[in-house]
Amino acid sequence: MTNSLKSPAILLIGLLGIGASAIAGVLHVAAYGSDSPTCGPRSPCRSISQAMQNAASGDTIYVGPGLYGDVNADNFTGPGDEHADPAGGGDNQPPNAGCVVCITKPLHIYSTQGAATTVIANDPRSPYGSTVLISSPGVDFGAAGEGFTLVGSSQAGVMIALFFPVLQDVSVAGNTDNGDTQGFVYFGQPIRNLPCAPPGSPLGADCRVTGRILIDNNQAIGTGTGFSIGVNNGGHPAIIVKDNVALGAGTGFVVQPVGPGAETLFNPSATNVQLVANVAMGGGVGFSASDPGQITYNMAVKNSQIGFELNPGGAAFYANSAIGNGGPGVLIYLNDINDFGPIPEFTPNTFAPFTGNNFIGNDRNRPALTVPNFSISPGPGAHCGVLMGIFLPPGFLRAPPPPQALRLAASDNYWGSADGPASAEPDADAVGGACNQDGTTTIATPFSKTSFPVHSGLP
Repeated sequence: MTNSLKSPAILLIGLLGIGASAIAGVLHVAAYGSDSPTCGPRSPCRSISQAMQNAASGDTIYVGPGLYGDVNADNFTGPGDEHADPAGGGDNQPPNAGCVVCITKPLHIYSTQGAATTVIANDPRSPYGSTVLISSPGVDFGAAGEGFTLVGSSQAGVMIALFFPVLQDVSVAGNTDNGDTQGFVYFGQPIRNLPCAPPGSPLGADCRVTGRILIDNNQAIGTGTGFSIGVNNGGHPAIIVKDNVALGAGTGFVVQPVGPGAETLFNPSATNVQLVANVAMGGGVGFSASDPGQITYNMAVKNSQIGFELNPGGAAFYANSAIGNGGPGVLIYLNDINDFGPIPEFTPNTFAPFTGNNFIGNDRNRPALTVPNFSISPGPGAHCGVLMGIFLPPGFLRAPPPPQALRLAASDNYWGSADGPASAEPDADAVGGACNQDGTTTIATPFSKTSFPVHSGLP
């Protein structure tokens, strides 16, 4: 009898213990809160930094509506300000690594009412390069409807700067960046001269990379660069940039195999970067990608210069739309600008495939193109849907490229008219002829007589 009475009591105590443990994994932040060692639902903390300090790895932090960061515009000297760190929360960080919110352990951080009412502010006078710096795997910063707005003239709104090993996913979603030099940045780990060793080995570094980087459903407004991905080596996980919007950026989306100031001993490649269903509107260049992975369902519209600027990487360029850009819908350059040798190399022209795209009303009244290292002269009124070339002085390559490498198979695209790229209709784009530079050839037939569905990630 005694044992039968004790068992339910012991079970109840155990269940209560599990519940207490689960509640302890959730912390709260509110604009009316006060920093403390608890950050509980009835006594929320004032700063996200205090909640992160209190949290254990894997905990979740919910942030209520209001202003965070430099709350009183006093350069982070007042109570409730974020614990800004000029060292970026640790050693070996990228340039300008200082941060307002420095996420250095696996945490899940969400706003309760979304980006429109939840703001993190840097101080323009501060030395903190990033408003938010993520230097730990296993981080979720925001989600659809649960993100943040980032302001304050930072070098970067959100920077992801991961160092080996990377064993957990990182997600940045549902956020808005206003007016920073770069909105959302992935700064990959340079591995030049880095000795990698098996897990648990006392020699060398643990260079395992099994996670995934997801940058999803964010907006960059009025930035120098909206979204910037510098991979630095081919051993990183899949980096998926999807359903984001860049409005009025100097360049909406940039993908480069190497980040600024970083070299690699390996052949540079960004083929693990996927650009999917993003929108670049009203800026300078819509998308600039060197040796990227798949580029699918994106839209570049009404940018003053180029819609898509590409150095081929062998992946698909499929179901994209370039509409009403001041320069060519797509510029394909066949020189390797990431080559660190004294003489640039030729890049084979490969896409798998280059089809199902819309090119409508591009290259009208084109201003002078300001793309570095390029000399582009298709002539007035070329109206290029696709402009392709090597764009280097004669004899500058180590060896002349084979003729087949200068051909672009661009069949089954829509060129702004049911009559194809040769049409005289106002919105029809041209291809071939003056739009082929340096002995290149574009094969545009057969073409689609109707436009394909246009994706728009705009709210």
